[in-house]
Amino acid sequence: MSNVKGWGGKRPGAGRKKRMDEEEQMEKLSVFEPDAFKAWGEKIKEKDMEAIKLFVKYYLGEPVKKVEQTIEGNLSGLVVEIINGATAENTNK
Repeated sequence: MSNVKGWGGKRPGAGRKKRMDEEEQMEKLSVFEPDAFKAWGEKIKEKDMEAIKLFVKYYLGEPVKKVEQTIEGNLSGLVVEIINGATAENTNK
């Protein structure tokens, strides 16, 4: 079946940009770097909390997130027969 209505299939310009394109974009944006850092510094001096949070996040990194786990269950029916190659009968001798 042919692609009569233009549905599906490969589309020009679709997908992630190639690394070279990203580098070209970074070069174009690097001209604004001094102005961006100056504006960011001014926001920090104005005590803008979002600017301060972003600065601390980049400068110190995000804090380590602790994950607590609790495992609950009933082990009354558990029987261990082999430990380090010895059977339960051999350990009583």
